[in-house]
Amino acid sequence: MNTTRLLFVAPFLLLAGGCCSAQVNILPKEAGQAQAVSTSSKESCALEKAQDRAAEYCANAGKHYVAVKQDSKYQGADPTAKMAVGALFGSKGDTSQDYRVTLDFKCE
Repeated sequence: MNTTRLLFVAPFLLLAGGCCSAQVNILPKEAGQAQAVSTSSKESCALEKAQDRAAEYCANAGKHYVAVKQDSKYQGADPTAKMAVGALFGSKGDTSQDYRVTLDFKCE
C-alpha cells in the first residue's frame, strides 16, 4: 500500500521540484577556469542552474566540472518594502533576480 502511494506521488514531486527558472551566464576566466553567474527568485534554484550550466559547459569540452568557489548573495528589495509596494500597486515587484549565485569552476 505504501509503495503504491509513493509511486503515485513521486512524479508530482519531481515536477514540482524540477520547475525553477534562472538566468545564467558563463564567463571564461584565466588559467582554464570559468565562472557561472546565476540570478533567480530562489537561492536554491540559482545554485542548481549555475551547477547545471557549469556541467554543460565542461561536458561540451569532454570534461567534468569541478567547483572551486561558490558565493550567494541576496540582492532583492527589503521584504517589508515589497509588501508595501504590493499593497499600494497590487504587485509583488519583480523578484526574478533576488538571489545572485557565483560559481567559480574548472573543467578537468
